[in-house]
Amino acid sequence: MRRLLVSSLSILLTQIAFAQTPIYDPDAQANRTTIYNNGPVAKIHVNSSSNYYNESLITSSDVQTICNSAEVIVESTGYVLGTATLQAITISANETGYVASTALPNGYENQEKALIVNCSLSQNDYSVHHKIPATPSIQLQSELVGSNWVPPVNYTPGFFLNLEYDATLFVDNHADDGSCSNGNLTSFTPLFTFNSPFYSDSFSAAGSAYYSSIFYPDFVKSISCTNSGGTTVLFEEFHLSKYDPNVMQETKDINYN
Repeated sequence: MRRLLVSSLSILLTQIAFAQTPIYDPDAQANRTTIYNNGPVAKIHVNSSSNYYNESLITSSDVQTICNSAEVIVESTGYVLGTATLQAITISANETGYVASTALPNGYENQEKALIVNCSLSQNDYSVHHKIPATPSIQLQSELVGSNWVPPVNYTPGFFLNLEYDATLFVDNHADDGSCSNGNLTSFTPLFTFNSPFYSDSFSAAGSAYYSSIFYPDFVKSISCTNSGGTTVLFEEFHLSKYDPNVMQETKDINYN
């Protein structure tokens, strides 16, 4: 019995010796930068804005800090998406740190993640957590209405003398330092005005639309929103017929970068 007690105590002491102290984001927010109040890491800043690659700058709180591994996980399940490559760097005369680079797979764009960095300082082990937001969500409702149709004549296609565009957009950046931009790729429809950075908001755009050329009656707009977890791009396209005023094709495609 005594041998069993000694053995159990030995196992318990071994587990305690190798236990890591978790350190989480003090503000519990998935922002690009986290400042830590204690432990081996002073700051983590995400340099990237990709769903498929994470690059983070880890600033040590002490030159004696040693970080030996890091990984990106799905925050809700703990599933490991990728193991990071750590590169030790000198930030300044009094600061050292690491760059953590992690390749990430497809299929997890809309899930919240976390970077976990395993470090030691003063013979204590820590797992430092940095929250990574899901990629921004973009929802768009829009219409393009034409009036005063001019029929095609010989080699000149038909076209509308007047076109009106009306749209409502909702964006959730999943982080208060997210940002958005938009632009016309072909032809012109009114653009949205963003006051970046912002967490989430709704926007409207309305007014006259104009052909770039009646020979290429396509109206294409891109809306791009980004945060430290990824970039979402929505492409809106209206394709007008050159010959029939009642034919108009509308598509909206979402791409993740």
